[in-house]
Amino acid sequence: MATGRETRPLHDFERHIAARYLERILDLLRHEPLDAVRRAFANTGLDFDALRRHPETAPDYDLYALLHELNRDDCCPGFSLRFGMARDLLDLGVLGYTVLSSPDLGMALQLLVKYHRLTSQVSDVAISNVDERTIVRQRVKPDYASLRLEIDEDHVTGILLVVRTLLGADQSSDAIQVEFSHKRPCYSHDLSEYLGCEPEFGKAETRVSLPTDWLRRHLQTADDTVEEVCGLQCDALVQQLGPANELVDRVRRRILAVPPNRSPQLDEVAASLMMSTRTLERRLQGAGTSFRQIDNDVRMQLAGEYLRTGYLSIKEVAYLLGYSQPGTFYRAFKNWYGLTPGEYQRTLSGAR
Repeated sequence: MATGRETRPLHDFERHIAARYLERILDLLRHEPLDAVRRAFANTGLDFDALRRHPETAPDYDLYALLHELNRDDCCPGFSLRFGMARDLLDLGVLGYTVLSSPDLGMALQLLVKYHRLTSQVSDVAISNVDERTIVRQRVKPDYASLRLEIDEDHVTGILLVVRTLLGADQSSDAIQVEFSHKRPCYSHDLSEYLGCEPEFGKAETRVSLPTDWLRRHLQTADDTVEEVCGLQCDALVQQLGPANELVDRVRRRILAVPPNRSPQLDEVAASLMMSTRTLERRLQGAGTSFRQIDNDVRMQLAGEYLRTGYLSIKEVAYLLGYSQPGTFYRAFKNWYGLTPGEYQRTLSGAR
């Protein structure tokens, strides 16, 4: 694949959503140049002509990798935005019904965050309230940094889809504020028109900010019975994903709690989770990862965030992350991001 990663096997609910999304993608591509589209599909291991004839035969595929290929300048620049605009809340199946039947927008957004793992495992999302504003934030996991633009746009168009579906499309656009963690794309004018505001780019995380009073409005589609039944189904689907990711998240939080300039130790983290180092290693191996890999993930994610602030030098970032030698940090950073820290900073400067 173009991203250098193998496609992760999808669980049944993800497969249902992926099939609905593929139908929309194929429909949007009807009038696009065939050679470029075929090449984009082939770069992600898919046969465009075969899928157009028999979309039901689609194998598991990486949605964001496909959108990334279609977004290329020699194919369909801005396609990920068009895809986001074309979606329907019911593409999310039972989760879509759960959101639609919520009593108010606040609960709808809380449910979307609660069940985020059902629709995507490439980012972390959270909701917070600041000065009468509600912020839905997203951070892309480091392993998917090369697909940041597509993941960012999926998050923002998804939140606006919920807001406009539940409250109506006539909500005051100037009350919405959007920040993206990726650099400004060539189709930023179209993006601004869709959002109804001028977004900012190159930020530490992607955010959609709304007036908090919007979240208290009662919804005409509210249905307590449907919400309860569908919510139970979503809970069951989350249980099917297993506890592995929960353990990884707990380890990640313990690593983040370690003071700056101090490397986290496996035995200390294991003790804080009330298990032996051998048990922790075994359970992480069962989750397809390791303590060293999670530690590296966290440090590289922090490195990107520190450099994006523009307040710290590269040597200071290396020191804060516990690297005794800057050269070791440089190599680790380039292996992760494909750029040296200096190149990464210059890319961010060009996005601002």
